[in-house]
Amino acid sequence: MLTVLFITRPSLAKKIQHRVYQADPSSQTLVLDPAGEQLASAADSTLYHLSQVLAGQTELELTPALLLVSPAHPLPANFQAELITDDYTGLEMSPLMAPAFTQLSQAVKQDFKEKLYISSLYRTALEQEEVYAEDPSLAMPPGQSEHQTGLAVDVYVFQFAGPHFINAPAGRWVHENAWRYGFVVRYPQGQEDITGMRFEPWHLRYVGPPHADILTVQGWVLEEYLGHLQADQVYRFGDYFILRTSQAEFRLPAGLQEPKISPDNLGSFVIWGQYPQ
Repeated sequence: MLTVLFITRPSLAKKIQHRVYQADPSSQTLVLDPAGEQLASAADSTLYHLSQVLAGQTELELTPALLLVSPAHPLPANFQAELITDDYTGLEMSPLMAPAFTQLSQAVKQDFKEKLYISSLYRTALEQEEVYAEDPSLAMPPGQSEHQTGLAVDVYVFQFAGPHFINAPAGRWVHENAWRYGFVVRYPQGQEDITGMRFEPWHLRYVGPPHADILTVQGWVLEEYLGHLQADQVYRFGDYFILRTSQAEFRLPAGLQEPKISPDNLGSFVIWGQYPQ
């Protein structure tokens, strides 16, 4: 039986009051980008064939960062998670997430003198089936859980696990600052009707920059973000170019830095990169 003690440390109270939790007021918003659309259709833009991108024959980095996984959108049958054994935790996770989780954990340790523990990370389909059989009210069936992507992590700190994680000073800080490290609280309070999941303050999902920033600034969950991105419309967020398309061919502006592409599991792909400075 887990006993949870609700402890507020006087030594942390003043620090918490003065910490900036939410997105900076000066943060950019997501807007349609006619100038970016012109750059993408300019003579010096680059034409990409989706088949070549998926075959790894271009410089576009293929990632699962924006893959929507839910009961309504199960993992593709052929999905295989790319995993590494993380040096910091010694556990298997997506190589996209590993450096960011180390930075997040180190920030919690430095600011709160707390270790950010992991209660659940990557799960195989068999492991997901076992977890689901133990508690169908909490876990998803195999193929419907983000844990099978290696991009989701359940966290806690000493004496504050599960729903009580948000009651810890460190838990509140993670809840409101995880976006700085590329994570979002995937199932936030008040948006249960959209995610189909109850509030899970302990469940973090890595989506990476700029998407964690966008979701935080706009107050969206992943479903809303993907639903907002109109097909073949170019968006800008800060110095990021963003395009969602299902076309077999698409063009990107010349000189786009670190271009990436992710399937959304809705039949389209999201492409993004930074404009040259």
